[in-house]
Amino acid sequence: MLSPPATLRQTSRATVHIAARTSAGNQAFIGGQEVAVGYSGVFARDQIPLAVGQNAIELRVQSNTGTSRSVVLSIERVPAVQAPRPLAAQPMPMLIWPAPRAYVVGEGGADLTWGLHEVRLGGPNLAELPAGTRLMVDAQRGEHLRVRLTSDFEAWARASDLTPLGESSATTAFTLNNLTVTGRGADDAGQGDTLSIPWSPRVPYAVRQQRGADGKPVLELEFFGGHLAATWLTHRNNPQVVEVVNVEQTLRERPLVRLTLRDKWLWGYQVVPAGDSLQVKLRPAPALQLATSQPLKGLRIALEAGHGGPKNLGAVGITGAREKDVNLATTWLVKQELERAGASVFMVREGDENPTTRERARLATASNAHLFVSIHANSAGTENGFLRAKGTSTFYKHEHGRQLAAAIHRRMLQATNLPDYGLVGNFNYTPIRLATAMPAVLVELAFMSNPQEEAQLLDPAVRQRMAAA
Repeated sequence: MLSPPATLRQTSRATVHIAARTSAGNQAFIGGQEVAVGYSGVFARDQIPLAVGQNAIELRVQSNTGTSRSVVLSIERVPAVQAPRPLAAQPMPMLIWPAPRAYVVGEGGADLTWGLHEVRLGGPNLAELPAGTRLMVDAQRGEHLRVRLTSDFEAWARASDLTPLGESSATTAFTLNNLTVTGRGADDAGQGDTLSIPWSPRVPYAVRQQRGADGKPVLELEFFGGHLAATWLTHRNNPQVVEVVNVEQTLRERPLVRLTLRDKWLWGYQVVPAGDSLQVKLRPAPALQLATSQPLKGLRIALEAGHGGPKNLGAVGITGAREKDVNLATTWLVKQELERAGASVFMVREGDENPTTRERARLATASNAHLFVSIHANSAGTENGFLRAKGTSTFYKHEHGRQLAAAIHRRMLQATNLPDYGLVGNFNYTPIRLATAMPAVLVELAFMSNPQEEAQLLDPAVRQRMAAA
């Protein structure tokens, strides 16, 4: 017996979920109903109705030789006791400061969020700011500071990511002056374009992807706390990614740089400080050799096995299997598949290491990969059943990762016959959010919390099919 344990054979709920384990290949029955036995030998049934009082539920297994064994599980349902209604949590008070104070972003960078909502994997991000960015702060709530971006626009940042400056260091006005875009040299192959933007003082900014009226991709940088003062825009050395650069200011204190690209898709970009300038590096799509036996030759791919280390186990299945091990085993198989197709592969973690999520993004970007794939296994609460949450899913944060995510998701569904748990956009997982230099996606292979899918994740043949997909 795996669940419920002997200490939880009494409940006030109207149903019970049962999971047990036998030898793989046996037939299993719970309450007279046949249930599937997976590669791991685990079998389960959800939502078995209970009457008030004692309930006897038979579990029976039968081998292919016809021998069988059964046990009767006794579960008592007791009347529900109305629990007292908990007091509503009081919102943390906000301290409004008499005058804004100057802060600077620390070495680790800082995230600006629209609000302080409790959202899994982080709040709704407005921007990622590099070290040295100057901010004006006018309020505090708990561990967060309210950043005054303009006179009528605000965001939030963690206090631990910012360092206060003296009153004499208050941020001065920013003017968006003349820009230069240069072809050649945005990556190690001497390809791509670089846009240089004067950036003094280092005011905050946000980056977003759009589509122009003609359907071409547009990359926008909006600066906060300044005004437009550019009188010319210089295009040098025949830019190959950027078609045209425009600047405008339609909102108060928020000048905007707009880059319209030549191709149908944006492949990748980085925004990096360079002295008193901000450089936007744009990459062209890599050339592939699709008609050869190694169609991915020349392509560099970064792979990240999720979780790792002695404490970051990820999800743990009902058999005790650990997500970090499933992720790593599958990632090594994916590496072999890609190398057979001619790609070179960078492993963000090769063994049982546990880099921080920001370090994982930095490693993937520093590898100069053309693609980034993070590999995980999903999990959900089992209070409503072991088998309720199921399927494979693929996630992306930025628009230029959507096509890769959709292609992988389509192949995973074809190869595994798992249910479709969805293609999910705007996903805030830090490594794929920060690794903008390439299409970046996260694959949730299947659910560790579902005993049937956990069994598939433990089956080497199924993992091989997933890796190939």
